[in-house]
Amino acid sequence: MLFAMKIFTYLILLCSLCAYSQDMETISWAGASMNDRIALTISYKEFQKMGRKADSLAVATPQDICGMKNMEGAQLLYFKGIKYLFKNDTLTFRGVDFSKRKFMYLATKDDWFDHSTTFKAFAKAYPGSAAYPDYSEDEDGNEYEMYTMLPDDDTDASEWRFYFTNGKLHHIDYWTPCE
Repeated sequence: MLFAMKIFTYLILLCSLCAYSQDMETISWAGASMNDRIALTISYKEFQKMGRKADSLAVATPQDICGMKNMEGAQLLYFKGIKYLFKNDTLTFRGVDFSKRKFMYLATKDDWFDHSTTFKAFAKAYPGSAAYPDYSEDEDGNEYEMYTMLPDDDTDASEWRFYFTNGKLHHIDYWTPCE
């Protein structure tokens, strides 16, 4: 009887560990890039050496830098649908809008996302994240279904937010909560 109880306890522990490990759907900041070429954090000089030039620059609002330390005075740099925070010669990825350019994609270690990514494909690859939709509206009144994935760094409180419209991926934001 005691032996059976020990085996039962070990089986429960093993099953719970397996279930926990399968539910982790995350994206690695270090393992992600734009078009497999542009790092998510890159120096402005390196960005320029790659032949890249900003489409536009804007002053970052308090909402843009909320929750990010030492970003006062930062600018927003836009490049072919990619949005970076720009300060002290460093570009830090904040999002990508796939409606701006069709040949842009976010590459990760195991996957990639672009304007052709369907919700059906996203849900098949990331069922845990796809199970919890949220709904948002932009300043122009466009409505989106939003799905969230966490970064693989447990100490990072940020979220990867995927916005779909009409079943297709429209944009991705790397959202940081206000402290």
